Amino acid sequence: MNALIVADDLTGAMDTGHQFAASGLETTVRISRRPPDADENVDARWQHEGDTDRQTPTATAAVVAVTTETRYADAPTARERVVRAVSVADADESTLVYKKVDSTLRGNVVAELEATIDATDAALAVVAPAFPAAGRVTRDGIHTVDGVPLSETEYADDENGPTTAHLPTLLAASRYPVDHVPLEDVSNGVEALAAVVRDAAGREGARVLSFDATRSSHLAAIADAAARCDERVVYAGSGGLARYVTVPGDGRETDARRGRKLASAPNTTRKTGALGIVGSVNDRTLAQLDRVPDATVIALEPSDVLESPTTAGQEAGTRAGKRLAAGEIAVLTGARSNPDLEETLEIGRREGLDRSQVRVRVKRALARAGRAAVDVQPPAGLFSTGGDVTVAVCEALEASSVALTGEEIEDGIPVGRLETGPIAGTTIVTKAGGFGGESAIVNSLSRLREDDRQ
Repeated sequence: MNALIVADDLTGAMDTGHQFAASGLETTVRISRRPPDADENVDARWQHEGDTDRQTPTATAAVVAVTTETRYADAPTARERVVRAVSVADADESTLVYKKVDSTLRGNVVAELEATIDATDAALAVVAPAFPAAGRVTRDGIHTVDGVPLSETEYADDENGPTTAHLPTLLAASRYPVDHVPLEDVSNGVEALAAVVRDAAGREGARVLSFDATRSSHLAAIADAAARCDERVVYAGSGGLARYVTVPGDGRETDARRGRKLASAPNTTRKTGALGIVGSVNDRTLAQLDRVPDATVIALEPSDVLESPTTAGQEAGTRAGKRLAAGEIAVLTGARSNPDLEETLEIGRREGLDRSQVRVRVKRALARAGRAAVDVQPPAGLFSTGGDVTVAVCEALEASSVALTGEEIEDGIPVGRLETGPIAGTTIVTKAGGFGGESAIVNSLSRLREDDRQ
């Protein structure tokens, strides 16, 4: 293994891993297995006896991405899982470690960054969450999404959203000293920027160095400058920075890789429809879902989901499976609009359920629906959006890993293939909630059907 990516959710691991796969590096995303009671005891999925082989990355791929599933965990749990992820990977000083940070700074950013430094004994953490291709940039320390400061977006209202749009202020909670590099210094050229990085890494004790970046060329310069440092550096960023990071060693195609690719080759004889599962309720995802034809969408009934997620999921999945068998697209979702979401939350409140408990039941229903659809008719391909739901769906499908192809539908929407489970070899496209243009879901499903017809 040449590089290890540690992400707090699956879609993040996928879109960051894609950046390495696109450069020709064999990249595998490992999916941790959750025991049945994982939602009541979130740490159980990492302590469940007998699951070690499912949560330990293998060294067969040049780049391995693992998920800690800590976006909504408490900080101590997040810290522990990151340390464990690095330790079980047996990442020595020659292994590049990339801590995937959400491009909207949700989750336990500081705790997981500290844990990454602790686990690697790195001298410096290079932090650049910008992803200009997806509308995320940092200027004067202020992180914005499509030109709007992060604190003024819907992401700030997330259950574990950022408390500030000012990156240096957010990172100041770290026990490690933090310095910020302004855009003027980032734009001075790689040699000058490398001197800044070397100076920070050469000081006594580990440090955090964050960066402004408004263009992809800025991220390329940051990655290049960090690569010139003699001290050990860990990277922390979204898929934007990952695109330009140089991985040590030669991880490109080998005979072993070619053999594994054959084993997980896409099923081109499966003449059936494509299956979509929409677990995100991000405004952008809902706008994308609105572009999907009504006849294609199967929305779960809120009261049924909250009363019995398994039954509701089974019934919806069976309907979806019949559409697949007829060669049609089926899209499963828990909500088609914000009013749908509010209705579900209101029903949950009347039943004494908080937002987190409602989310868990919807996730269970969608995962069950995905498995029920597949049991009726394996799909031509699978599309899923929403990290937590995508993990649950993969677990329901007994898929423990995804091989990334290096292709993508658009920026941040990668293509992979399931490596295990009853539909191994099936193409999977994943999308973080806030990524993609208005036609992202439609285009993803169309691509999956086109692959089937080749």
